[in-house]
Amino acid sequence: MNDTVFALIRESLFPGKETVISDDINWEDVYKEMKAQAIAALPLHWLREHPLPDEAVYNDWVRTCYKQENHWVRLMGTQTGLVSLLDRHQIPFVIIKGAAAAMAYPDPYLRAAGDVDFLVRRCDYEKTAALLEESGFELNHEKLSWMHHYGYKYRKVSFELHCRLGSIKQSDDRLISLFEEGIMNSERKEIGSFSFPVLPEDLNGLSLLFHINQHLRTGLGLRQIIDWMRVADKCLPEDKWPEFRPMAKAIGLEQLAITTTRMCELYLGLPERLWCANADEVLCKEL
Repeated sequence: MNDTVFALIRESLFPGKETVISDDINWEDVYKEMKAQAIAALPLHWLREHPLPDEAVYNDWVRTCYKQENHWVRLMGTQTGLVSLLDRHQIPFVIIKGAAAAMAYPDPYLRAAGDVDFLVRRCDYEKTAALLEESGFELNHEKLSWMHHYGYKYRKVSFELHCRLGSIKQSDDRLISLFEEGIMNSERKEIGSFSFPVLPEDLNGLSLLFHINQHLRTGLGLRQIIDWMRVADKCLPEDKWPEFRPMAKAIGLEQLAITTTRMCELYLGLPERLWCANADEVLCKEL
């Protein structure tokens, strides 16, 4: 089954690689696995051209894809309200994960959207929390001083207000300051009619590596891997790695970047790069 899942990922993100998909497949199992991995909508375009022999599974799968597309539009509309609110109050911030990862996909709604994560500077954290609560965002847990984020609900969408990335320690002022500098040098991106600020390209990539690193302890899924792969494909060609490597090395993520990228080359269709050619294939399989 994993071979079929990997083949569908390759066909969805790197079409034309002459991927062979067997005729002897339990498509219901494949659909359930991709749904569990939060990547069920990824092969939507492939499904449109290749109706499955199991009509019931095919119809369920396509409905799931369209539900995700509708959810994406609703979530982005609600996110735009947050962007407008923080802009009006001149609070610097960036969207992390979510739309900041989806913008690297062939179509952004192919990436499953859960909640809206956004990052502010530590000095703006409590002020932003107070503004959200005054504006109708409902806090959904107790506030604790050691927490790196507060969770809110607004118009049936979950929001997470972060003062640092989850895998960065509260005492690591150097790393937190690095991303706070990124907030102050944010870049505005657009997906259709939706506009939002994101970290500069290199820091956006690092934030996705941190997300993988965090999930190595709590359960790593294919969506986190694919998020990194899309950014690596678009933003880390051969000539960009020498600029990115020192930053990744300085914060202990160089090996993770190389191993994850090599794994994506071996199994998920990412074009090969010389800078990760010597990655340990055994370690890639374990990851």
